Amino acid sequence: MLEDFPVKVGDELVECGRVYKVFKVAAKRGFDGKVSTHVFFKPLYMTQDNRNVNCTIPLDNLEQANIRRPVDKKKMAKILDFDLDAEDDEDELDINSAKEKLKKNDPMVSAQVLKSVWLEIAEDVEGATKSKKDILALSIQSLTQEVALTFGLSLEKAEAKLQKAVEKSL
Repeated sequence: MLEDFPVKVGDELVECGRVYKVFKVAAKRGFDGKVSTHVFFKPLYMTQDNRNVNCTIPLDNLEQANIRRPVDKKKMAKILDFDLDAEDDEDELDINSAKEKLKKNDPMVSAQVLKSVWLEIAEDVEGATKSKKDILALSIQSLTQEVALTFGLSLEKAEAKLQKAVEKSL
């Protein structure tokens, strides 16, 4: 998805649900002494944890690092419909596989995880384990920044939109 056009200053990139803004693309000498083009980026949505973070990666390694461009409004609207064909209908949510799915950096897969964990927790709110609640929070977090970017919302409004969409789908 990054090959469609070159990465340039001002582009947004997504890694595991976190949105970054490119602020510089320049040649830089690597650890091996070779000069290559690097992409410099920082978080678009500043939080207490990331306000001093700046990242750099060789341009050739963006794809390998599972960094992608954000989805467009049309695709995000489809994702928020939560009318998803589940990859596998598991009887019970497997926490480890859910974490692995969230690492894929695919908003459709993250939405599938969110919907399935939301369903499980909704069926038995008192019996929901801390692990399931953590997966729920993680799956919401993995979609919130991209929803905010796509629709031009604050993080709070994006999270509310996401929760409203999953409730509506059930």
